[in-house]
Amino acid sequence: MRGFRIELGEVEAAVAAHPDVAQAHVIVREDRPGDRRLVAYAVPADGATPDPAAVRAHLAGNLPEHMVPSAVVTLEAFPLTVNGKLNHKALPVPETTGTAGARPPRTPREEILCGLFAEMLGVRRVGVDANFFDLGGDSLLANRLTTRVNAEFGTDLTIRTLFEAPTPARLSARLDEGGEEGGALDVLLPLRPFGTRPPVFCVHPAGGLSWCYSGLIKHIGPEYPVYGLQARGLDRDEPMPSSLGEMADDYVRQIRTVQPAGPYRLVGYSAGGVIAHAMAARLEQLGETVDLLSVLDTYPGQRMPPIDEQGVLADLLRWVGYDRRYLGDGPLTHERVTEVLQSLGSAMASLEQCHIAAITRIYANNSELFNSHLAEKFSGDLVLVVATLDKIDISPKPDTWQPYVGGAIRTTEIDRHHTDLMKPGPLAEIGRILAAELRRIDGAGQDDVAHPTAKEN
Repeated sequence: MRGFRIELGEVEAAVAAHPDVAQAHVIVREDRPGDRRLVAYAVPADGATPDPAAVRAHLAGNLPEHMVPSAVVTLEAFPLTVNGKLNHKALPVPETTGTAGARPPRTPREEILCGLFAEMLGVRRVGVDANFFDLGGDSLLANRLTTRVNAEFGTDLTIRTLFEAPTPARLSARLDEGGEEGGALDVLLPLRPFGTRPPVFCVHPAGGLSWCYSGLIKHIGPEYPVYGLQARGLDRDEPMPSSLGEMADDYVRQIRTVQPAGPYRLVGYSAGGVIAHAMAARLEQLGETVDLLSVLDTYPGQRMPPIDEQGVLADLLRWVGYDRRYLGDGPLTHERVTEVLQSLGSAMASLEQCHIAAITRIYANNSELFNSHLAEKFSGDLVLVVATLDKIDISPKPDTWQPYVGGAIRTTEIDRHHTDLMKPGPLAEIGRILAAELRRIDGAGQDDVAHPTAKEN
């Protein structure tokens, strides 16, 4: 559907796994020509009353975005034919859900705001032009929404602001005092720049973008600022680093512009894990403390396989869940990949052909740097998350890190594929792991104080 492979059985199993659901059935409806959407029908468990919004939230945490139904309809029983089979034609048309204003978010901030709007309204997704009040928001929900926005962005909005700027696009502009957001491809990307604790810095994988971490924010307490680190050269022509150590030094300088002194918290997925480890070692050499280093399914000395431009473009489509086979057997082009990304409801829709070309160059360069890097030793602990579903006997083991870590290696295995770790379900698991580590480090009873890195507007 729309270029995505949909496994209806997998979606049905996820719906049926909700504790309030006894039976589930999922279909693709086309009630208006060309408007195909995924709809789930659920029969309640004994004594239960499933909340469609809660069921959708459950699904969003366990399925790729394109497999989350746009609506969940509860029925006392499924309609049957005279032969006792499910009567698909008798399944009711779902009520309209909040997919109005369906122009997709163009920046990470808009993506976060769209998520907050959808959460408050109890719908799967809203676009950047969706009006909060037109979709059923009232003053009570508006107060809750402004509270969440203020917690996420360290602002001091009032309900009046929401009345004046009731869409994610207009509210994002208001957060910038009327200006355009910009900066979505900067090296240091503020995903949530305010909080009372030391920030969490998340390092990009090989492609150079750290937007994938925006889905982690809601799983880490609002007291923690969150920043992404992104590769140089995404939005302008500038020299690329000649070594992974040079890159780590650059990123250390970047994070010290918002946090001059430790303790530092670093997270890295895939190649970003090795970069984060190099940053931790460098910070120690500078006399700083790193009290959280978490690497997500990556190992020192592991080699990235050779990849050409076609492989990078195919990876870009895979990362957003698009089935490359729908484009035929011919070579992929920057133009075609850009068209596909712009047709999808994610922040990557804002990427242009020049950005796609930059990502392919960055990916190739980072692969070379990753393969030639000689890791140094970091004296602290390591929090390692291992994706188990694509491991084989010769895969690197957690003790591969032992020569490069002076402290304990705390390993958590999750039953996911490496390439899926930045999807909603795995991110929820990773978020719980990181939140527990942060609570352990900071102590549940420790008083919060405004962190000196927070830049008040």
